[in-house]
Amino acid sequence: MGTLNVKPRKVSRALSKCDFPTPSEFMRGRRPEQFSDSRVEENIELDAGFLEYKLDSITSRSEEKQFEHLARRLAERLICPNLIPQTGPTGGGDSKVDTETYPVHEDISSRWYEGNVEAANERWGFAVSAKKQWQGKIRSDMASIASTGRGYRVAYFVSNQFISDKSKSKFQDELSNEHGFEVRILDRTWLMEAIIEKGNEDIAAQALNLSNFTTSKKIGPNDLSKQEALNELEKEISDTGRYQGVEYQLVEDCISAAIISRELELDRHITEGRHERAIRLAREHGTKRQIASALYQKAWTAVYWHDDFGVLLGVYDEIEAFSLGCRDSSDIEKAINLWQTLHTAVISEALSLEETKLVDRVNRLIHHLEELSSDTDRPNNAANSKWLMLGVQIVQHAADESQRDKLLRDFGDLLVGSQHLGGFEFNRAYEYFEVLGAPFGELEVYDEVFEQVLPVYQERHSDVTVADKLFNRGIDKLRTGKVISGIDVLGRALPKLIKAEKKERMVRCLAALASAYSSMDLFWAAYANHMSALSILIQDFGETREIDPLLPMLLEKMFWGEISTGRIPHALWCLELQISTLRQTGLDEEDEGFQEDYQLKGGVLAMLLLKADASQLNEFTGLVDFFEKNGLIACSLALLFAFGGPDYLRQHEYVPDSESDTEIWEMMKRLWDQPAQDSLPERIDTFGGESVSLISRLLGTRWEIVCQHNPWCVRIGESYMGFLEAFLATSLSHEAIGTMERAKMRFQLASEGESCPNEQGLELRPGSGSELAIVVIWPERFPLGGLRTDKLRDFFVYSLVNILPRILFPKDTKAFLDVVAGSEEGLPRSLMFADVLASSSNIFDDCSSPSLTDWTGGGEIYEIVADPPCNLALQSIMSLRKQKNREEMKFGEGAPPEDFLEDTPLKHGAYQPLSMVDIELWQEAGWEGVGVALQPDLPNAPPFLGILFGNGEAGRRIFENWISDIGREDSNEKIRIVILTGVEKSNPNAYTLAVSSNIAKAQFKELDRIFVTSKMKTMENPDPRNLENFGRAFAASQKYALVPVTLSDDERPPDFHFDLSILKREVVIREAWTVGVNDPDGMAVSPSIDPIIPEGQENAPILELIEWQKKRGR
Repeated sequence: MGTLNVKPRKVSRALSKCDFPTPSEFMRGRRPEQFSDSRVEENIELDAGFLEYKLDSITSRSEEKQFEHLARRLAERLICPNLIPQTGPTGGGDSKVDTETYPVHEDISSRWYEGNVEAANERWGFAVSAKKQWQGKIRSDMASIASTGRGYRVAYFVSNQFISDKSKSKFQDELSNEHGFEVRILDRTWLMEAIIEKGNEDIAAQALNLSNFTTSKKIGPNDLSKQEALNELEKEISDTGRYQGVEYQLVEDCISAAIISRELELDRHITEGRHERAIRLAREHGTKRQIASALYQKAWTAVYWHDDFGVLLGVYDEIEAFSLGCRDSSDIEKAINLWQTLHTAVISEALSLEETKLVDRVNRLIHHLEELSSDTDRPNNAANSKWLMLGVQIVQHAADESQRDKLLRDFGDLLVGSQHLGGFEFNRAYEYFEVLGAPFGELEVYDEVFEQVLPVYQERHSDVTVADKLFNRGIDKLRTGKVISGIDVLGRALPKLIKAEKKERMVRCLAALASAYSSMDLFWAAYANHMSALSILIQDFGETREIDPLLPMLLEKMFWGEISTGRIPHALWCLELQISTLRQTGLDEEDEGFQEDYQLKGGVLAMLLLKADASQLNEFTGLVDFFEKNGLIACSLALLFAFGGPDYLRQHEYVPDSESDTEIWEMMKRLWDQPAQDSLPERIDTFGGESVSLISRLLGTRWEIVCQHNPWCVRIGESYMGFLEAFLATSLSHEAIGTMERAKMRFQLASEGESCPNEQGLELRPGSGSELAIVVIWPERFPLGGLRTDKLRDFFVYSLVNILPRILFPKDTKAFLDVVAGSEEGLPRSLMFADVLASSSNIFDDCSSPSLTDWTGGGEIYEIVADPPCNLALQSIMSLRKQKNREEMKFGEGAPPEDFLEDTPLKHGAYQPLSMVDIELWQEAGWEGVGVALQPDLPNAPPFLGILFGNGEAGRRIFENWISDIGREDSNEKIRIVILTGVEKSNPNAYTLAVSSNIAKAQFKELDRIFVTSKMKTMENPDPRNLENFGRAFAASQKYALVPVTLSDDERPPDFHFDLSILKREVVIREAWTVGVNDPDGMAVSPSIDPIIPEGQENAPILELIEWQKKRGR
């Protein structure tokens, strides 16, 4: 579509007749900051009569040259800016033309806002004459232009004489036919209009030396800053190299320039030229949203700055078509605003009902808004659509009392009911409600709704100051390294920022929280916050087409988070999007700092690729060329090495032929052994299998959520892991420890035909074996939108209540919950942005995840020729090297330093619970005693050491879980069995048996804080022969079997469950008095015991241990 040419529809007369303010008066009163604040202090206007005299007397005053200059300057501004002056005698001279166009590249001409773009690639000539006998002059000038043979398409004849329309038409047609180019005549009438009506008095004054024409203007401060901004924009727009690859930004800048031009109240044709430029470039380079925006701004300017409805009538249908094809409420507003403008025009009798098509147009808008407001899958968008719809309906039914009152009450209910939605535009909706006070403020129902909404408004605005203070304090905490308290403070700021609708501050709060979570190795809580922030920024970009500077930084953080969790498709997606956003903001890809950072990312990605297993490696066979094309050579090298080893690298010229196999292997070992290796996960996830594993260390417990590879399961699993991490983030400072080494949950879809037991569409089921729980999902029953989010949060809290006692052991449970769930507002912090399903839907248009197939198109498929793949051999080599370099554990001597066990918060990954003992399950089983069973008929047969349980079923589950973890033989001696004798002076035969994890066999880092769960049972009056027989049999066979035993309620003998026996080769039998401080067997000692201490052992180690335990309050 070309330039809009709509007949203006002036309405000022009609509006004044109906006692309405003109649109420009209304807008100036409502938005004065959008109008010029400059003031004319002295103005001597150019008199039309005087100007006519000056034009008429050009020849008598010998000002032909000045007149030619005037004509050329006016032509440059109003017809074509690409004119070059000609030299020679007065009247045209040897050049045959007084001025002509020169060719201009399309990239330049497309950015003109004055003149005709067609002149850029056509030759136009101009002849200027001040002769009274213009008829002969035009014939001779046109003949001269034709004689050049230069291929002129258009020739203008500019005269200072009045020429009648009839004469103009005659000469234009006759000369055009004679010479083969279009002839156009511009006479004194055109000159007067161009100078007086189009605001070019300055050109006339300068060209004709009109010293008595002056205008003195005092530039206002707003205008000064706006003019500077406009100058800078025009400078950037004219730079043809600036927008390569980011043409959409050129469109945005042109729209902005037009808006600033109107706010400066520059001459209408100047502003309209800028609007036309924006529309033209939007159609060439922009999106549908940008085309609609450019059209909308032109119509808005015409109505509210120039009181002209004609442009609006011409563009409304195109803007409406765009709006009705969109699903975002922000896109519908353009059509709504224009419809309400037309509605006002009809009421003021400026336009008729028929020519505005008001009824048909409003019906289409209402129908579309009803659809959007009922889309509960997008609760924020639905609520925003509903208040827009109610606003239109209230205006539409203003004369229907019952309908109007109901709609006003509905508006109030919406404001109250949607106040907690993070993306609901409460302030804008409330502002519109205030606008309704002008026509409806006297109504009783308006007062009723006002009182209903006022407390919500007051609450939201009272939170503004508090939110800012909390945010600033939280940032200060993070800067000083107080991460846990920083999370606490920022978490309390977040809901208040939402109420205050401080979107920019809210995004930065989410980003700061994510950064804090990442620093504590809580990558899923960080991911949930990052996704929420990213969703908001991408939505804003869709509306404004402006990239927030935080966006590339956010993607940088997300990239490293995905690296830490091993999700390669997600890391690639973050990297690709980050580079794209940086390019759109003027990235210099040759910059040394950028290249260094980019190659660092590539190197770490390569290290992850080397961790692929054999099945995963097949998914990368089509990615070598992608990595090479994008300059990530380390990644291509790593894959080719995995596929075929040194020969493959030489074959594909990644290393010289002279490089030996040994040298290549050493190079790959160095790549593997970079310092970043300590921060990388044990394994990667390509999202190519039937399930997806989400791994976390939370209070040291290794959490694994195994999700069926389905978008619902994965996104709900991510949400749940993020919720757990965010809730327990601050637990390190509250004397809480994890009680399990591993916690595993499974998220899966319900089986076909399986009925859902509730309205949530989610069910928490007991796990089997080592699984803590199973979450079953019915997507078709799972509520959508705001209801879905609420139900999801309810389910998360319900599951937490059920699972928390099994995974966490606080020193004081009530105090812990009072702080974490109370004063620290842990639940709101963790639940508010836990719905990754919602944020991913906003980002990806559905809830799917990135896939490696997104990058495999078009490249060569490489064959894996090494068997096994060489990266698997590299993994084995480096694992053996790591094992070889591990030092044996050394226990300290004497009492620990005073501050050794101070609760200094560390990373969650630095805590290490060793928990072969499931405390809750052992309590359910009820450990009653110890039994021994021998096999006398079999020489050197291992004895059985029985753990006697009152609840045999629970006891069996303990052993089933152990077998699931370590097998039927504890070859690594992960279970430590300790028997302490001599624990009671009063009962020499008494002994204590303790079951725990074997700390000496555990793997952990030097600074890890270790927690060991254990259970112990003291046998008060045992038959001493049992322990003696066990000791002799164990000494003979050097092994024994641990077995669960069920005690019967009656007199039947205990039931040994030999089918669940676990073979072991280590048992510690020692005298209690030998156990001291820093002894792993100290956990089997109670501070209340009175042990047997041999004579001569006055300083027995156990005495110091008991004293230390009493000080610690055990």
